Parts: sequence; C-alpha cells; structure tokens
Amino acid sequence: MVSLVVVSTTDWYEVVGHIGSVLVVISLLMQSLRKLRIINLFGAVFFAFYGLLIGSSPIWVVNAVIILIDIWWLWRMSQEREYFSVLETDPSDKYLAHFLVFHAEDINTYQPEFVAPSGDSKSFFILRNMVPAGLWIGHEVTDGVMQIDLDYVIPRYRDSKAGKFFYGSDNPVAAQQLLTPPPASGHAPYLQRMGFKERADGWFVRPASK
Repeated sequence: MVSLVVVSTTDWYEVVGHIGSVLVVISLLMQSLRKLRIINLFGAVFFAFYGLLIGSSPIWVVNAVIILIDIWWLWRMSQEREYFSVLETDPSDKYLAHFLVFHAEDINTYQPEFVAPSGDSKSFFILRNMVPAGLWIGHEVTDGVMQIDLDYVIPRYRDSKAGKFFYGSDNPVAAQQLLTPPPASGHAPYLQRMGFKERADGWFVRPASK
C-alpha cells in the first residue's frame, strides 16, 4: 500500500514563518550593513506574509513597517557618495603598530602567515571617508614584482569597495605584478574578486596593469 503524507495548511503557514525567522537571524550575523538590511528585508517579507496567512495584524503590520524601514535605509545607502584615498605610512609608524595589535585576532583568522612589517616594506592605509578602513603591506621581490604581506579590511567595511579602490587606483603598487602566499579559505574569494588567479602551487598572482 502507498501511504500518503498529508500536509495541513497550518504546516505550510509554519514553514513560511520559520523561513522568516531564519532570515532574520542570518541578517543579524552579517558584518556588512547592506547585507544585513537586504536579508532582514526578505525576512520581514516572509513574516508579513505569515501574519497575513494566520490573520494576525500585529505580526504583518510591524513587519510591513520593517520592510519600509529596510527599503528606506537601502535607498539611503545607494545615495551615499563615499570618498576613498590611499595613505602611505612608514612601517615603524606608531598608529600602524596599534592598528595591527587591535585587529591581530581578526587578521590571524584570514591571513595567519602575517607576522609584522619589515624595514623595507611598503605600507598603505586605505581611507574610506577619511576612516582607516583597510591596510595593505607588501615588499618588493624583484623589479616590478611585489609580494603581499597583508591585505586587510576591517569587518564593517568588508564589502570589497576598499580593495577595488586600492587595486583600481593609480598608486604605483597596484600597477605592479603582485604575489600572495596560499591564503586561508575565507580570503581566497576576495582575492579572486580583486583579479588574482591561483597558481598550481597555491599562490595567487595578479598581473601588472598596463
């Protein structure tokens, strides 16, 4: 005999509600404010729909308001004009040392091979609206070729904009061929978005810009 599993209408309503719950929780785990707003928006849409399905006005009304708030913030984010710049700094700079100590644990998560800048290193802060959003450190291997020792962006600005600006700007470092050791798994997708290609030995290479 073939047994049929009957799914009640209430069960489907619960599925919609659970999807909304999961999306809201995921949104709160996002470091990027834009991603948080987008995922939270979808979560609110599911919750609003769930409220309509079960006839609960407190649920669908509050989530309809959340939808409008998320849309408004996303619109504001799309209208913001940000200012990026690159500031070269000395490897012995005191602020640089404090920056590295403060972010040491996060740096070690994504780039555990980094130790400290040496005397012949090139160090650059990537400023976003004059806030140090990222730090790039490297040293010359041969003429026209540099090895990256650190390419780091603080969590709240981790939307690839700082990296795209640095590697797309006219600073002399970005114009050279760049090498970086085999990265931690979480850092590899970022390098690929920045134009790096993985070699057979696991190193990533970005060709010199013409």
